Amino acid sequence: MKRLFFIVIAIFVCSVSFGQRYYNKTESDVRYNKVSDNIDPHDSVYYKPEVDLKTGVERIQFIANVTTNAPITGDSIFILKEFTGKHVKLIRAGAVQYQNTTATNGKLGFRLDATNGFIVVRPAFVASELVQVEITNEPNWAYYTIPTKQNLLKYSEELDNAVWFNFNITNTPNIEYDLTGRQTLERIVLAGSTTNALQYTNGGTDRFATIAGTTYYVTYDIIKGTLTQSSYNVTIYEGGTGSIATGNTFSQIIGSAVNRVGFSFTAPVGCTKVTINLISQVTSGADQTGYIGRAMVSTNPNANYAITTTAIIP
Repeated sequence: MKRLFFIVIAIFVCSVSFGQRYYNKTESDVRYNKVSDNIDPHDSVYYKPEVDLKTGVERIQFIANVTTNAPITGDSIFILKEFTGKHVKLIRAGAVQYQNTTATNGKLGFRLDATNGFIVVRPAFVASELVQVEITNEPNWAYYTIPTKQNLLKYSEELDNAVWFNFNITNTPNIEYDLTGRQTLERIVLAGSTTNALQYTNGGTDRFATIAGTTYYVTYDIIKGTLTQSSYNVTIYEGGTGSIATGNTFSQIIGSAVNRVGFSFTAPVGCTKVTINLISQVTSGADQTGYIGRAMVSTNPNANYAITTTAIIP
């Protein structure tokens, strides 16, 4: 009987011990000191990071002096066992903080001690600031490449220039504001009850040079004004005949404000030059007025707009 009682007690003790170990594996021990940079391992609370299942990045967000158990004004050390052996990104005031290997007073940034699992921040946390910490096994933070600038059109903001042909369209430059806030959009008045066209001819017979099989992306700013449509057309000028792109960008225009719209076309085999018509339509009834500018053609759909005058930006 005594031997059986001893076995029961042993089993109970083992069960309690196993449960405690499991708890420690699933919760995060956060320790921070509210007075100085001296680490106090006894001043601790439990905090569980949120895991992004898609990227595997662990993420913690808190508001100083607001979130329960979060750092408060004057705290400069944040301890989390998940920092151990990891890579850390710190975001404060909406900006990624750079690492400062010393992070001593007077030097901004943060220092990661991946061996002991804590970060030191400079300046210290302040009340109500939103802080985000991201933790990962790999230094795989995304670096965004700024797309190159490209514009294969000349005089991209002077659609009254000779490289553009305004057929039954009266063009007045610099009337309305474009998407960047500059007053570059040109007022175009389409004569009523006739065919209207705003063509890129590159100064007459030259037209727009193409490479067979290449896709070109045409974009521009537009305010619809009293326009009832904004039809476009791309026709082969050299190396064949016929139209290779037609459509209407009017459905892309939202409201009465300035919008950026566009279309694309692919040069067929044998085609070496095309005529690009940003506007190609028959206007019925009275004259119609719209605003257009910042025209661009690129071979990269993600290319940034570039202003051009006498030369293209390839």
